Amino acid sequence: MNTSAASSRIRLSKKIWAGVPGSDANGYSDPADTIQYAFGVVPEGRHYNDLADAQGAVDTSKLIGGVLMVVGANTVELQRAPGKYWLYEFVIARASDGVSLRYFQRTGWDFTALFDGERRGPFDDADGAIAFEIGEKTTEFDVVGINKSLSVEINKLFTRGADEREKEGILFLATSSYLGVLPRADNANDRAIIRLGVTGPGGKVRLDGFTSGNNVFIHEIIPQYTYDAGIWPLGMTVYRLDGSPWFTSDFKLQGPLRQGENWRDDENQHCITEADLDALLADPKLTAAGRDLILKHVQVGDYLFSNTRYFAERQGVLRVDVLNGSGRG
Repeated sequence: MNTSAASSRIRLSKKIWAGVPGSDANGYSDPADTIQYAFGVVPEGRHYNDLADAQGAVDTSKLIGGVLMVVGANTVELQRAPGKYWLYEFVIARASDGVSLRYFQRTGWDFTALFDGERRGPFDDADGAIAFEIGEKTTEFDVVGINKSLSVEINKLFTRGADEREKEGILFLATSSYLGVLPRADNANDRAIIRLGVTGPGGKVRLDGFTSGNNVFIHEIIPQYTYDAGIWPLGMTVYRLDGSPWFTSDFKLQGPLRQGENWRDDENQHCITEADLDALLADPKLTAAGRDLILKHVQVGDYLFSNTRYFAERQGVLRVDVLNGSGRG
């Protein structure tokens, strides 16, 4: 590697590959600005095992320029001398303190990148690194990390005369782990992703950027006044990529909570406490835009309803209908 030559400016950005409405001709689109994505650049030949600590997390001191965080359509920059390098994308995890981040290996079967417009995949899916080279005369170099992705379009529907206004302004969350929505002492899945959005006109919201092939669990925030009026989620219907019905799952409770409990692992209804809200807002994987959505649409005393049946697909947009109505009597 020639370190004496003038450095080049690497511009790194992120796209998801789901073919959602608004994507370019290749099916690529910008990810939402509520979630962060993490990348790392290393000299050629540095495998993930060379980067990992005893817990399997990345030793960030071994990365050139540290962890590169990309949000939405933003671009981050890195100066490097001509030479051969490897690009990694990492899984972001919450550290045990709940306010800092750790980074873990993301294997590369669904990961590609554009290097000045040329798409290239990992040389070894198990390792996940993509090789690239900066030439002696290169001054600027564009790198776009791309992942095959699943998106979910949620349609919030009502029955038995529910107020039509409630179709808008309702927060939905979806995660790759049922227990990943609220960080708790007994929740070991610190790597669970979260996607969130608020229903717009017609009760629709699309959540983009789920890791291809991973599980998706749907969660809905029900305002306290709606819950007190006896309106809550009754069921969820998931449709296949071709639009045909896949399955319908209800939100039935699994039995009453025991005295002193406000959550149980087999429970899918939870009254949000101040501690819950604080912990959710402190999740370092969320950006300022994500926290702002939570602040505007979640209050202590609201209810989180979680559907315990998950779904998964490799790539594309799945439709999900969530039916709300009277949950009593």
